[in-house]
Amino acid sequence: MNAPSKLAKFPGIHPTPGLPEIESLLEVVHMACLLVERRTGRILLANTQASELTAFTRVEFAGMPLTNVIDGTGETDPWASPSGQPFPTPLRLKKRNGTKVEVQTTRIDLVPRSKWSLIAFEEIAKIQSRLAREQRRADMLVSMQTISQALSQPDLDSALKLVLQAGREITRSDIASVYLPQLGADGQNYELVQNACLGAEGVFPDRMPGQETVLLRAAQFWSPGKRPATSLHRAARANNLAALATAPLGQKDAAIGILVIGAGSELNPEATLAQLHILSGVVSSIIQFHAHASNLEAALDEQMRVHAADKVGVDAVSEGIIVLTPTLTITRMNPAAEAILGYSSHEAHGHPVSDILIGTAALDPALQIALQGVPTLNQDNIRLYRRTGQPFLAQVSILPAMAQGDLEGLVVLIQDLSEQEQIQAQAQQLEQRALLGEVTGVFAHEVRDPINSISTGLQFMALNLPDDDPHQPRIARMQQECDRLGELMKSVLAFSRPAAYEMGAVDIKLLLSRLLDRLKPRMVQVEVQSFLKDEPPIPPVKGNFRALEQVFTNLLTNAIQAMSEKGGMLAVKIHKVDGPGGHDVVVVNVADTGPGIPKEYQERLFQPFFTTKSDGTGLGLAITKRILTAHKGNIQVTSQPGSTVFQVQLPALESS
Repeated sequence: MNAPSKLAKFPGIHPTPGLPEIESLLEVVHMACLLVERRTGRILLANTQASELTAFTRVEFAGMPLTNVIDGTGETDPWASPSGQPFPTPLRLKKRNGTKVEVQTTRIDLVPRSKWSLIAFEEIAKIQSRLAREQRRADMLVSMQTISQALSQPDLDSALKLVLQAGREITRSDIASVYLPQLGADGQNYELVQNACLGAEGVFPDRMPGQETVLLRAAQFWSPGKRPATSLHRAARANNLAALATAPLGQKDAAIGILVIGAGSELNPEATLAQLHILSGVVSSIIQFHAHASNLEAALDEQMRVHAADKVGVDAVSEGIIVLTPTLTITRMNPAAEAILGYSSHEAHGHPVSDILIGTAALDPALQIALQGVPTLNQDNIRLYRRTGQPFLAQVSILPAMAQGDLEGLVVLIQDLSEQEQIQAQAQQLEQRALLGEVTGVFAHEVRDPINSISTGLQFMALNLPDDDPHQPRIARMQQECDRLGELMKSVLAFSRPAAYEMGAVDIKLLLSRLLDRLKPRMVQVEVQSFLKDEPPIPPVKGNFRALEQVFTNLLTNAIQAMSEKGGMLAVKIHKVDGPGGHDVVVVNVADTGPGIPKEYQERLFQPFFTTKSDGTGLGLAITKRILTAHKGNIQVTSQPGSTVFQVQLPALESS
């Protein structure tokens, strides 16, 4: 539209070059804006958002004094604050119907000493609503971290209190409690006893009759006006609670307790019950886990007493013994194995057997058979290597350690060992990780469905509105937020449920070249230069192309972000080194000239949920580490002010 021709209709206003362009730009600004002439204080232009907010047309705005629209704009008020900064106090915006609304106002001078200024304003209520939503998301992440901490607590009481703390934050309730069954004084009938409680004490009863479990066998939401059916409902009414919600713990037909929340203010029944369903699953898993762990601990103590003499004998024999987990990582070596291989048991603990027992390529078939529960005895003429690189021949037996039909681990006997030793040290840790993966996966899956529904609705709205509709920018921003949340949930699922990769030959140089080309526009924007250097010959690595693409995309993106403020140099170097047993290893160094990583952070970089970014998930490098471990690779970081290098090591594909 032709702004000068419009302005020509008003006395004293002449067409000025630049107004049409400014009017066009105002339409893409997401806030309500007015273009004001500084000398006269009159409005020259208004965008659609300003018209929608005030109900004045843009024609009516043109030539109108700014004081007719905003209260508190005397001769000095609009120009007192520096350009680009909001006014220190809210102003009141006058609408066409005479009502007023508080707004946050910002003046932006188009150029220094310009005769025009842009006045932008946003409703205080909308700002507060936006901040509340952002705080809600932040609180949800904190609650997830609290639940994660609960899973690692050594005792049940501490774990339940952490979950109840997270439950209060998620549901916005005032009181949260867990009731567990306990035999009554008569030794026959049972009662529901309050096992843990957070919030005001004495609101909920300490004990309830066991038969109330039948009345609470399904999730329920109670509010004033409904009939109180249980002692919990009567307690809520007596203490003037505005809402009470309960959910059974345990399996559908085998309840092990009750989870209860109460609030002094109203809650949304549907949302509260959905949140309580997730929390009850977490609490049930924690209770069952600690009960199982207690039983395992008692059984383990008994086994340790029974096998104490055997352990002394195993440590005294001349044959080497190596104990492995089902994932083929080392948990223990006896003194004979330490002497034979040259590694201490402490050094070898947690490492893949292929890192310590060099020469396992000849043992791989036997290890895989043993993982199926079939022992392999007295394999002769196996060539192994000591820590010094000296080869030696060994007789090796591999025995599966079974418990009630389940594989608990493997025992590798070097020379002529005939005794077995069950794996004990990793049982609790494995169960905790499995539980964390299950809970995190369920939570992320449940959250993705509503996000997808919202995203689908936004797409439908966008398709059914004209391209120039003023709501399109808002819909696009909301769609971007849905996409971001979807990616966050995808990362959580990727971490909790790692995929089984199909391995093949991967050209690392080609992969990195494509990634750098793909990221080049982004690097140009932040003034980052890059180069790729290789030292031929570079053999292909054994891996999954998509998984390794994710690894290096994450490392390159992190490097670019580290240099986004001041620019810098991104250097990628590929070379080959000789690995243990003569196997080639491909090494990739990703270096940047960013600010560096503090030393106290470097040891925690690959831990789940650790991040230094305000909008980060803390899963990127943890997933990277997991992918490389699945590829029998490794990643290390060295950093100092002005330089950070991530080194990735991957086994080369052996030629057939």
